[in-house]
Amino acid sequence: MPNGSGISCENGNGMIIGGSGAGQGNVISATVGKAIQLQSCASAVVQGNFIGTNAAGTGALPNATGIEANLSLGLIVGGTAPGTGNVLPGNLGSGPRLTSSDRAVRQGDFLGPAPTPPPPPGTGTRAQPPPRRARLRS
Repeated sequence: MPNGSGISCENGNGMIIGGSGAGQGNVISATVGKAIQLQSCASAVVQGNFIGTNAAGTGALPNATGIEANLSLGLIVGGTAPGTGNVLPGNLGSGPRLTSSDRAVRQGDFLGPAPTPPPPPGTGTRAQPPPRRARLRS
C-alpha cells in the first residue's frame, strides 16, 4: 500500500535528508504525493537518496513527485562527491522541482529511466531548467 507522502519539512533550518555515508541515504518510493517536500526550509541538504526506485536502484517504484522545494534558501540537492547525488529514475511528475529557492544548488543527481545496474549516486545529471538564482552543476 502506498504512502501519502515521504519526508517533509516546513519552516525548518539545517535539515539533512540522507547523506553520503553507507546507510545514510533513504529509499522513498511509491508515494501518492511528494517523496520529499521542503517548504521554507533554509540550509537543507538532500543527498544520497533513492527516490522513486527500489532499494537496489534497478527498478522504478514511482512517486507522484520526487523532490519539491519552495522558498528554501541555500538548499543543496545532490553533490559531486561520491555518494552525494540522488537517484531519481521513476517519478510520475517532476523529479527535482526547486521554485523561489534563492542560492539553491542541485548537482550530481541521476534522472531518467532506472538503469541496470544502477549508477552510484552522484554519477550523472540530466537537468531541468534551474530555479531563480540557482546553480546547476554536473
